[in-house]
This record gives sequence, C-alpha cells and structure tokens, in this order.
Amino acid sequence: HGRQFASAHEQGTIGGDADLGAIGTVTWVDGDRVLMMGHPLFQRGAVDLPLASADIVTILPSRRISFKIGSPGPVIGAVHHDLRAGLAGRIGAVAPVIPVTVKLEGAAPGTFRFTAADDAQLTPLLVFWSFYNALLAEGDDASRQTFDWQLETNWREKAGSVARKLDLGGVAAGPGAAGMLAGEIMTPLALLLDNPFSEVALESASFTVNVKPGRSDAVVTALGLPRRLAAGTTALPLTVELRDAAGAMQRLPLSVTLPATLPAGAYRVVAASAAEFFAFEAQRAPARLLPTRLDDLWELLETARSASTLVVAVFAADRPLLVGGRELAAMP
Repeated sequence: HGRQFASAHEQGTIGGDADLGAIGTVTWVDGDRVLMMGHPLFQRGAVDLPLASADIVTILPSRRISFKIGSPGPVIGAVHHDLRAGLAGRIGAVAPVIPVTVKLEGAAPGTFRFTAADDAQLTPLLVFWSFYNALLAEGDDASRQTFDWQLETNWREKAGSVARKLDLGGVAAGPGAAGMLAGEIMTPLALLLDNPFSEVALESASFTVNVKPGRSDAVVTALGLPRRLAAGTTALPLTVELRDAAGAMQRLPLSVTLPATLPAGAYRVVAASAAEFFAFEAQRAPARLLPTRLDDLWELLETARSASTLVVAVFAADRPLLVGGRELAAMP
C-alpha cells in the first residue's frame, strides 16, 4: 500500500544491516515539531533518540485492540521528550548514533554494520543485540560450537574530550552460549555510561568473533600439590585436572613462583578460569572492587576475566590488608 497512512513515525534504535524501532501514530505536526503516540515509550523524560519515517503496510482490525504493521524508513530527525502524554521531537537535525561492527570469522564469515542509539540505558543492550543477531544471521545458538570473541570500544571523556579505549573478550561454548554473554558485554558498557565520576561517551564498538565447530570447553575437577614445602622453596609444583565436554580427562603440570620473602605458614591455592577467579576475588576482597574515581573503574574493567584463561594463585589465610583499594602483602 506504500504510504497509505502518512501519520506514522518510528523511534529508531538500531539501523544499518538491521532496523529496530517502535512505530507509532503522529498526533500533531507544527512546522518541524512533531507530537507522537499519545502515550510514553519508556517514559524516560528528556531523551535524544533517532526519529525515522515509517511506511504502514496494513492495519489488523480488532474489537479488542487494532494495530498497524509497518516498516521503518530513513532517519529524519530526533525525539527529545518521552513523557506520559506522548513523545515530542523535531524533524531536521538527527540524533547521534554509535557505529557497531560485527566481523564473523570461521565457518560462515561475514561483516555486519549497525548504528545504535546513543543512550546510557539503551546502548549496552543495543550493542549486545547487534552482536547476537549477527551470529544468528549466519548460524544459530543451539549447536555444538565455540565462540571466541573480542570487543574493541572507543570512548571520549566529555570533560576535555579525552580519548580512551577498552578491549573486552572471552569464549563461550555450547547451546545458548552466545546469549549467556549478555552480562559480559552489557555490564562494562553500562558501568561506564552511568558512572558517577565523569561523563563519558561511547564513540564506536567493533566485534571480531571466531565461530568454531565443536565444543572446546572444560571444567577444573581437581588440583594436586604437595601439602608441605621445605624452607627456601622457590616454586610450587602442581597439577590441574580438567574434564572436557566429551568427558575426556587432561592433566596440566604447572609451577607457581613463590616470593623470596614468603613467610612460613598456611596458604590457600586456587585454580579456576579468569572469569571464576574474578568472581572469587569479589568475595575474598570486595573493597578492591569499589572504584572511587574513573581511572579505578577503567582499571577494574580492564582486568582479564576470560573463561579461556586458567589462573592459579596462592593466598595467605589472613584477611587481606587493603590501603587505598590496593592489597598489601604485609605492613611496612
């Protein structure tokens, strides 16, 4: 039917190789000003989101609730208010968007390019949505496969326009693995966009994902090491036992270098993935994970926590001594 109904506009949140937005009825137009929907979308108050035109394909009438089926058109302006009574915006200057690229490698290579709305609450979800849907476009999330992913993000600290960069990455395997990465991808972005220290803006996000057939994950099942060490020992020999998804066992001989000043006493040895180790640290010394400035938050988010990295650590039995968020081995 083409533009059978001209009174349709869309609040676009994803553009490029996919379109994601909310189509609603135009209530009133006055020059470049537009009122829409007659109800809130998120009821977020002041916003700055893309406003696009939309084509209504058909109407599905119903005595209970009628609704339209439409498709989005080009971005033509911006939505500035999302209130109880409806949405308000202007046609003309468009709202800023963030370029998101997803490059797939492996069995089904390809590159997808998206634009995501620049919004502290929506952007983390939209970046993950772009990543996840690019994977689904070339495959599935229910088979025996392993994802090795890297995310490169570029930021700007608005006070002084300081450029910053944050790289994330990890692995996931098996059915539903990609969906389970939501927290690993969204949480760091949300923490930065809504941090209490300094306003920052995400300028771009770029994924590289290597999709390999078969599962290559394993769990730690045992840790073998001597119960006692002679005085002056400089290295702790140990063996980590792993069981893969097929049930096969593997033993990894490792060695942990011990500090020359390590005093005699009881110690705890932990073997885990970097992801599990990060969670363990959050329980063992939670004060280390409480940033007091933006640089602290950046350092925390840059901490390696990939499930593909095996970490072996030796801990003293005493409560950790923390000064200024840093753990000290002993009092001066």
